Amino acid sequence: MDGISAPVFNAFMQIRYNYTVTNDFNGYAFDYNTLNWFGSECGKTGAMLLFTLEPDEGFDGLTDVHYAQVADALTMINQKYSVPVLLRFAHEMNGNWCTYCLKPTAFKDNFRRMANLIRARTNMTAMVWGPNVGIAYPFSDVRPDIPTPTAANNPDFAILDTNANGIIDPLDDPYTPFYPGDDVVDWVALSVYNYPLKGCYNCAVPPTFFHDYLTGTGDVLQYVVGNNWNNPAFAKVHDFYAMFSADTVHQKPLMIPESGAPYGPLWTANQAGATKPVVDENTIKAGWWNQILSQTTLQSYPKLKLVTNYEDQKVQDVFQTNQPTIQDWKVTNTSSQLSMWKPLIKGFSAYLPQSQDLKYGCDGSVTLS
Repeated sequence: MDGISAPVFNAFMQIRYNYTVTNDFNGYAFDYNTLNWFGSECGKTGAMLLFTLEPDEGFDGLTDVHYAQVADALTMINQKYSVPVLLRFAHEMNGNWCTYCLKPTAFKDNFRRMANLIRARTNMTAMVWGPNVGIAYPFSDVRPDIPTPTAANNPDFAILDTNANGIIDPLDDPYTPFYPGDDVVDWVALSVYNYPLKGCYNCAVPPTFFHDYLTGTGDVLQYVVGNNWNNPAFAKVHDFYAMFSADTVHQKPLMIPESGAPYGPLWTANQAGATKPVVDENTIKAGWWNQILSQTTLQSYPKLKLVTNYEDQKVQDVFQTNQPTIQDWKVTNTSSQLSMWKPLIKGFSAYLPQSQDLKYGCDGSVTLS
């Protein structure tokens, strides 16, 4: 894109025990050929591969044999294509939309097993621990088979009930119960999107949205959790940056592997239920990225090292409604989007390394040339 070479590409894949049973992928628990292609494409540009691996049928049936297949494949990519890999395994485990969600004991066990198999083979694949932003935790019931945990329905309830008041509520820590340990975590990650607030149908992004969601404090939260929860006790267990990056214990580099602000192409200027003024697509998306690509963000969050845009669109419910619609996060798909995106990137290019600026060492190090 006009001489700009991205240093990281994000790819998703499922790992399933049943793939080895049905022989869909020649005995592998994942699509080995597509993973190989991901690696080879990154190798052509000198980029790193941010690889999200989702056990979307749960952990049951997955063994060290399956995880060793993954470790071997990623080691091959490291060696054959000289491509470092950032492995985000079983992401958003604190949500309630994945089969493996809200099972901290099983998650930590499986994450650690995967990490140990990776570490036994290569130091060019880093382990990424990536929960979903927990501002709306406990999340509303998305799937009937994954209800809000109680002592009766979840054997990990005591682990999840961090304030020990007998229920899972907004003052419970949405992150720490799922943390597998400093020895197996190289990066921490958080999925953070500008999901439109109630009454917002293509309205401007609130100017502090990113900061408020990352730190668990600020004006935006009153629209999500209400003023009763927007207080120091809430921030104490929701300030992800302070808890895992700026703290004196973990001090982990932070990435935002899923990010962006959506535009609703089917929404109209007179959309029913709208209470906020409508703006155009580029204003929405620039409003989000100007919060991230800023000196203020660099200075406030020095351990924030990587942010990727969710370059896709999908149908999903509007926040706090039952109205599914297309939401588009892409910033490079049309000439109009590019007219916003390219000047924004070039204007911040002094702080954005490109793939050719990165040098990879056999010891797993990544340095700027």
